[in-house]
Amino acid sequence: MLNQNYNEKVVMHSSCLEAISSPCSGVKRTLLERSEDSEYAVSTTLVEFQA
Repeated sequence: MLNQNYNEKVVMHSSCLEAISSPCSGVKRTLLERSEDSEYAVSTTLVEFQA
């Protein structure tokens, strides 16, 4: 889905990406890579925890 070609260099500006709320309260995730839309997908995210 996103960014699955590991042979290519990719530059992403995380400030331009949408952060989504996690099921856990006070946690937001910014998706950088995801292999499929299931709970068992391989994914890479930036995680933000509220203090």
